[in-house]
This record gives sequence, structure tokens and C-alpha cells, in this order.
Amino acid sequence: MKTRMASRLASWLVAIALISDAFVAPAGIATAATAPGTQITNNATATYKDAATNVYNTTSNTVTTVVQNAPTLTVVASAGSAYSPGQQITDTFTITNTGNASGTFQINGNNTVNGSGNFSSPADAALSGTDASFGTLGGGPTPSGCGSSGTAIYEITIPGPSTVDCDTLAHANAYLLAHSIAANAVVTVSVFYTLGGGATAPATIKSSLDANITYAAIAAGGGLAAATAEVSAVTGATENNTVISDAIINQYKAAAQCTVYTPPCNNSLPANDNLGDIQYTISANNAGSQPTADLASVKALFGAAFTTACGACTGGVMIMDKVPTCATCVGTPVLALSNATGGNATVSVTVSAAFGFATNAAAFVIYSTSATGATWSLGTGSGVTTGTGTFTVPTASTVYYVGVLMVSGTSGGTCTSAGELCPGTATINGTSGGATGVDNHAAVSYTYSVAQSTLPGSGNVGAYTDATVAAWRDHQPTPHIICPGVPGGTADSASPTQLTTGTQCINTPPSNCPELGCSNPVPNNSIAAYSVLNGPFDAAESGACAFAVGATNCQGADATGTYDGLATNNNSNDFTAIPFQTGSDNAVNTGTTLGTPVTATTTSGAFTSACLEHSVFNYGNKNDTFNLAATAVTKSAIPATGAGSATSGWTVALYSDNACTTTTTSLLVNSGVVAHYYVKYTATSGQPYFDRFDAIITATSTGDNTKTNTTHDELYSGFIAFTKTAVAATTNCPTGFPALPGSSGVVTCPGGTLSYSMDYRNLVMGQASTNVSFSQCITPVGTLVVTDDGTQAIVSSATLPNWATFTNGLQVAPIDNTSSPSSVARTNNAFTYATAIPAVTYGAFSAGATAFKDTVGGATFQLAPQGYFNSGIVGNPTLPVAAAAAIDWQGTITFSLTVK
Repeated sequence: MKTRMASRLASWLVAIALISDAFVAPAGIATAATAPGTQITNNATATYKDAATNVYNTTSNTVTTVVQNAPTLTVVASAGSAYSPGQQITDTFTITNTGNASGTFQINGNNTVNGSGNFSSPADAALSGTDASFGTLGGGPTPSGCGSSGTAIYEITIPGPSTVDCDTLAHANAYLLAHSIAANAVVTVSVFYTLGGGATAPATIKSSLDANITYAAIAAGGGLAAATAEVSAVTGATENNTVISDAIINQYKAAAQCTVYTPPCNNSLPANDNLGDIQYTISANNAGSQPTADLASVKALFGAAFTTACGACTGGVMIMDKVPTCATCVGTPVLALSNATGGNATVSVTVSAAFGFATNAAAFVIYSTSATGATWSLGTGSGVTTGTGTFTVPTASTVYYVGVLMVSGTSGGTCTSAGELCPGTATINGTSGGATGVDNHAAVSYTYSVAQSTLPGSGNVGAYTDATVAAWRDHQPTPHIICPGVPGGTADSASPTQLTTGTQCINTPPSNCPELGCSNPVPNNSIAAYSVLNGPFDAAESGACAFAVGATNCQGADATGTYDGLATNNNSNDFTAIPFQTGSDNAVNTGTTLGTPVTATTTSGAFTSACLEHSVFNYGNKNDTFNLAATAVTKSAIPATGAGSATSGWTVALYSDNACTTTTTSLLVNSGVVAHYYVKYTATSGQPYFDRFDAIITATSTGDNTKTNTTHDELYSGFIAFTKTAVAATTNCPTGFPALPGSSGVVTCPGGTLSYSMDYRNLVMGQASTNVSFSQCITPVGTLVVTDDGTQAIVSSATLPNWATFTNGLQVAPIDNTSSPSSVARTNNAFTYATAIPAVTYGAFSAGATAFKDTVGGATFQLAPQGYFNSGIVGNPTLPVAAAAAIDWQGTITFSLTVK
């Protein structure tokens, strides 16, 4: 019995030991998955006794099991939301590492992987749904820590917390690869995209994102190996969003211009419209499915004016027109409001409940005289709740903006919820700016007029193109501003910044319309007015253009003048005087009448003038082409009036370049711009001296061929004449002594005194408003030298000066008088004298001098045309003046001799 009991006890002990070594904890007790590479080992031991009760121990072999990688993950999309066209959408995906080790996530827009477990065709998050074509990835925050260009497509948050915004899928995956995510840890990936303005409702738009996770490989003996990593299966999720039709303000803008002055202009505009005035009518309604909601930013923009209109209202809706500027005009000025009486412009506003203007809502005219919209005022008038009301806007200052503020719309009545413009009906629905039919179904409309610009460029087609914008709030959980140019998803706030920054909202350029909130762009221009000015080229002339803004330079095109001093002084008789004479010629004046030279000599060689530049100015308000034509050259003796008579030996040609190589007959000239052309004159030899040759160049508008302007070119064959006269101051002759032949009426005897007078003058005629008319016919400083040499001939050559032989020479120095009526002597003349026969060396004066040279006026003197002295030209003197010592048009040298 004892033996049986001992044996049975031994068996129990072995069983208990075996059960103890093999015990496994029930499932569910562990809280985390066992890490890969963990070795699970197991063996068993036993004790037993033999029959003699000896105790024995034994152990089984050890069994080792290595826990392997188990990369798994889950991807869960957020619940979808409702979005309106134009809104920024953010879909967020939660990615959890549900495996047993740390790993790195990768994301992709499809679930295709290659043999290595990598995505075989990397693609951005996929957009789908009925309106997927209107979805555009991006539009998130500025990339930060994950790329640097554009806007973010992805935002990634990893445990830490650490959040980055990525501009590309490649940058997002590079960031994810650089961060190992622990088991059970969560990463969120947000996808940003924008729903385009063309989306429709009801519709859907979805985003899908796939992901996998990679674990490092496990070595054979446990631990991490450098071998191929293990990659999970791909899993993904899709976020479903709905597209709803939010409030949509549709606008239509119409324009009518007063082109014929028959009051009332065009039989439709107000009777006090002026010719060229443009009347704008802006119509609007709500084509959406919800009322237009108020913006706090609109209240902030208008400030005190808003409070005056609506008291404690929290916000409002606006329709705003930036008064057009003339984009192609010089200075791009803002057009002035018209229909002005007593300094005020009239703006009318009409509302209609039948087409959606809300119960209890009121419309006011709002305007700003600030170019930046910094300050605003209400037009004078009562808020319009039904029908039509009128407001006045002062025009003492430039009005930059004019529009309508709508406030106080309440729920009930025509709107199911609060708003100023109620949802439209099928007859007025639309989805784009400038929708046709809005003008006939307007919930609100307003009308104002502007005066046309008179500046250059204002007549060009589309000179001032204009579009109207609207601003209202959407119905998203976070209210957003809807206004052209404002980025989608911009939150409304009690700040006007988003309505005035850059080219947003009230400053949206017409080129950005139509888009949501825009009217159709309306191009207009001033009534075409053609005009041309044609004249000499004067690079120094400025500030004389009729279209002058600042220091505009007309370069002589607007010159006025009279080419002969007797023709009407206007911009058709302006001129350029040009001298010509070959260097070897000697023009001998045989006449004795001052200012009327006579010569029988002619030019000895052919003459080609310098290529002569002219200016033509488009004085009209529209770009134009000017046809150019030159008349044949005519001639007349000096002095002369009129254009002269026909002559031969001249050719005239027009060119477009200053080398006179490319002929032209027309020039395209933009409004307000000066262009240039060139005229080349060629003359054969034998042209008579002391004649004036006249050519007329005409520029004619092709837009209106009744608009022409001419300029004259006056060519002078020698432009300075010398006329010498003599009188016998005392004859010392017996009474009744007869005059001998050849005495030219001057009689003297030995001992008699001869008084000589020599007139020198610039023969160029005319009067001009610009220096350049005479610039080529003014002697350079110090170059006019008069020589009277009494030693040039002996008795047998009586036609040459021989007074040194037959008189006692100069006893008193000659006098050079100015053109002043008082014959003021020039004090700075440079006289030099010779005392020998023949005269060779000139020096200081001494009695008996046989010759003299007069550098007229000295080293700084210039002899100019008489017409040059015009006080209307800056820098030009008038006579008599003290400056005549330095510049003059005429002078007289006098001296006396006593006959031996």
C-alpha cells in the first residue's frame, strides 16, 4: 500500500511539473503585439524516482520560435462635408500602424504596387465624383518644412506632434520615409483641393488616398537585417463630399453712349447727358439655392457709412463698380461722374421682390473718393426697399468707386433664411458672370453715368473696359468671403483687408472677369476725334502739347509760325529754314536797297541738303495712320510773300529713317505720340542766289481725311547779304562841279570826305514759336568776319577796293552799330587793322590804316534771323535788349575817309 502511494505521488509531481512548464497565458491578457525578432523559447523538465526511491531529473530539448514582421495599417477617411463652388476643400485621412513594429508610411493616389511593394506609378490623391473635373489639387497653406513652391497639396501630422505642409507628393513621401512610426501610432494626412466655380449642384466630389507601411527585414538569428524590407498590403479610403449650390450673385452690365447730341441724348439717356457720356446699368440677382449672407468685412469696409445705413447690423452685401480708368490714355485717368447738376451726380437704384429682393432689406448708394477705398460715404437719399430711388453723389473730388450696399434682409417673407437677395427661380438661374437675362430679372439694379475722356488714346476701342463685382458670404460652418479675386476659403472677419488687397474684390481687374461675382466686362471708348500736327523737329521743345501731362514733349510738331512773316501765324504755316551754298561760291549783291539783295550769280554745284527731320503728332484721341505728301519746290526773290512761283532743278522725297534710305508715304502714330519722318532735297547747279525756295509737306489723317496739317521747308541760297552805301560828307568841290561817269551819284574832290555805311543782315524771314525753325540759319559764335581792304586794286581795276591808294586811310576807327533803333555801338567787336599796301598783317589801330577786319560782336556773337527774337520762346531775346551785344539780326559798320 505504501509502495503504491509513493508511485502515485511521483506520477503527480511529474505531471504538475510538465503542466507548469507548458502553461500559456490566455488570449487577451497582452496589451501590445509582440515585436518582430522576439524569440519565444520552450522546454520541459521532469523528476521521477526509481523503485528504490532514488530521485531523478530530466529536461527536454528547447524549442525556439522567432516572431516575424506583421506590417499592417488602416486608412480611415473623415466624414464628408458640403461645399459650394469655388470653395477650398480639406479632406483628412487617419493612417494607423496596426502592425507589430515601427515602420514608414507611403501614400499614393492608386493601389498599384510593384514586386518590391513600392507604388509602381506614383500619383496624387485621386479626385472622383460627378464634379471631379472641377476639382484642382492644391490651394493649401504655404509649404513649410516640406517643399517651397506654390501652395500645399498635403498636410502631414506625425506623433510629436509635428506638422508640415507639402507642395508635392514626392516631398510628402520623402518626409514620411524619414520618420519611423511606432506600432499603434497614428499619422494624419490632409489633402487640399479647390472646387472650381463651374461646379454644379447637386453633385459629389470625392478624394481617395491609398497607403502602405514598410518594416525593416528580420535577420535569421533575430534582429534587423539589411535585406529586403517587408511591405504591407495597400489599403485606402475615400472621403465623400457633396456639392451644394450656395448663394450666387449673377450680374449683367450694360452701357449706352451719347453719340449724337439731340436731347435727350439718343432719346433714351437723361436730358442733361453730354455728348460722349456713357450710362452704365448694372443688374443683379441670386442664381443660387440659398440667400446671400451678410459679410462682416463689408461692414468693416464701409465703417461709419455702414452704421449710418444700418445701425447695429452685423454685416451686409455689396455690388461695387470701380469707376473705369482710361487704360490707353496718357496718365490712365479715372473717368468723371456725369449727369452733374449743382456739383452732384445722380445714381438711381431699383429693387424688385418678384425677382428676389428680400423682405425688409434696403439698398443704399455707397461711394468713395479714395483711390484705395480707405474712406466711404453714403449717397444722399433714402434706402430703397421697393421700386426706384435716386441718390446724389458729390463730384467735387474724383469718385473712384460707386456701388450699392444691401442690408437688413430677414428670414421669412421672400427668403426662408436671412439675406438680402433670395434664391432665384428657374427663370433667373445662372452660374457665370454676365449671365444673359439678368437685366430682365433683376432683384436690384443701379444706373450711373460717366463723362468720356478727352485725352489721347481715349478713342481707341476698349480704352476703358469695366466690370462690376459683388461680395457676399457663403453658408459653410466657417463663413467665407465670396468676391472675385479673393482666394477660396478666405474666412470672413471684421477687417476689410481681403476686400481691398492687391487685385482682390473691389480692385479686381476686368481681365479677371467674368468669374463668380463678376459682371460681364464692358468695353467703351470716347467718340473718335482725329487730328494731326505736323512741324519741324525740335528735340528741345517741351510742355506745349495740348495733351500735355507733366513734361510731355511735342518735339516741334505743334509749332506755329509764318514762313514769310506775312502769312497767317498758325500751325499750318510753321517752317524750317535751311541754308545751302557751295563753299567755292561767292554771292555778290549788286543791289543798293537794304534787305533786297540783287545778284546775277548762281550756285556753281549741285546741292543735297542734310536729311531733314520733321515731327508729326497724333493730336487726336485714337491711333491713326497719317498719309504724307510733299509739294514741288517753288521760289521767290527776297523779300517775298506767299509760296512763290514754280521752279525746276529740285527733287523732293520722304523717308522713314534718318539716313534717308527707306522711302515712305505714311506713318502709323498712336494717339498722343510724336513720330518722325525725313525729307531730302536735291538741287541741280544754277540755282540763283538770294532766293527763297519753298516746299510744303502735308500730313493727312486716314481716320478723317478732312484733318490735315502742313509745315514748310524754306531753303535759302545764301542767307546773309551785305549792302554798302557811300555819301560825301564834304565834297570840297567847286560849286556846280559836274559828276563824272561812274560816280554812282557820289561826288567828291580832293580834300573831300567820304562816309561809308555797310549793312549786314540775316535774310531769313518769318516768325516761329520754336527755335528749331531758325537753328540752321544762325551763324556759329564768332564766325561772322567782315573785311574791308582798301589795297585790293590799283587805278586800272577801279571795281575793287582801292581807297588805301587815293585817301589818307582811316584816321578814326570804324564803328559797328547794332540793329537797335538808337544805333547802339557794339562794344565787344574785335577790330584789327593793316597799315601797308598790300594789307598783310593786321593788328592794332593806327592813323592811316589801309584795311580792317571786324569779327562782329567778338568771339561769342551770332547773327540770327529777325524772326528769331520772340519772347514766346524760352531763351530767346527780344530787341532792343542788352543781349544784342551777343546776338542780333542786323548791324551797320560806318567809317570815313578823306580823299587825297
